[in-house]
Amino acid sequence: YAAIEAEQVKELSEEMNALFGRMAANVADERSQEIDRKATLKMIAQVGVRPLDTNSEEFELYALNHRGRSMPPTEINGASRRTLALAFVLALCNVSNARASLVADSLLNFMSGVVRTNTLEVATTCSTQPILLLTGSDLEAQTEVETIERFAGSTYTLTGQWQHGTQRGDVVNQTDARRVSLICGCGPREYCLVCERVGQANMPGWTHRTREATE
Repeated sequence: YAAIEAEQVKELSEEMNALFGRMAANVADERSQEIDRKATLKMIAQVGVRPLDTNSEEFELYALNHRGRSMPPTEINGASRRTLALAFVLALCNVSNARASLVADSLLNFMSGVVRTNTLEVATTCSTQPILLLTGSDLEAQTEVETIERFAGSTYTLTGQWQHGTQRGDVVNQTDARRVSLICGCGPREYCLVCERVGQANMPGWTHRTREATE
């Protein structure tokens, strides 16, 4: 345990800071979707793991600004907190040599610009088996679509049939009367009879998959 405290915690902290730096690289600023004005990735200079106090056996995640002042989580915006948490989880797996799947739902919420692309690349290249649950709005930019297409082994689309237009949803075709989610092989910027939503046919960059391709 003493070796873990003296060596591995330091190694974990350094790895976490490196991963965080990759996700925050070249960021100018991100649009905050929160009402309160909070610190963004650009304002964070260093992150890591440290003891709660000098004699404590408990540890905490921390973030420092460019003046070395500690930034409590309540001062950091949602995108930065997600990035901080992801950096810790990936660093913990890397340092402990653990092989585990990374399952992340709505990973890119509150993120924008280069942060989204950086986070996608780190999540897909630094985990054993990344399983990312994303929405269409999570892949707004072409760079994000290209990142998924480059790294993903398989992509699927889940469609809730209760979101059909007659039930005040935006799913075009009701292919199953049950309140179920259907899966198809559509990837980013693709749609088919099962998953087509209102307006997709007229959106630039979207491709309709034929019945043969779907099957």
